[in-house]
Amino acid sequence: MFIDLLEEIDRYLCRVTTLQDLETWLLENLQRILNSGDVQAMTLANQLDADLIDLREGLLDTAGFRAFRTTMVLFVLAGFVGVALHFRGAAEFQLDLDPSIGRWDLVKKVMRVKDPPILAPGVMLQLGLMGLAYAYGNPGAAASEGGTKKERSG
Repeated sequence: MFIDLLEEIDRYLCRVTTLQDLETWLLENLQRILNSGDVQAMTLANQLDADLIDLREGLLDTAGFRAFRTTMVLFVLAGFVGVALHFRGAAEFQLDLDPSIGRWDLVKKVMRVKDPPILAPGVMLQLGLMGLAYAYGNPGAAASEGGTKKERSG
């Protein structure tokens, strides 16, 4: 069930389905998720349900949404910096071991080393990109630019 839920969220993030389609799918399958006993799926479904309610009721405020976007941008930057620093550290170590190594051979060797893991900071980069994709297609984005429903009407 957890995989099915992740696939449905992925379809929404990739703009294959709409937010309403995601909400409909969740409502149709919520009982199956709860009956499955899969704790991960139940936790994710409950959080997704709460987030969908917040979106529908306009509970996302401008400051919160901007803070989320800023955090995701910082995740992306930290991911790039981390990959670069891990690469540089591993390259320096490899050059200390073999100063005559060619540039391409150095890159190949650095990409294969186990310590420091070169692509480990890429997970942070990926998380930031997923968050930005969520924020880009989020109905709360319009609310964050013009205020929530309550702020506009009141």
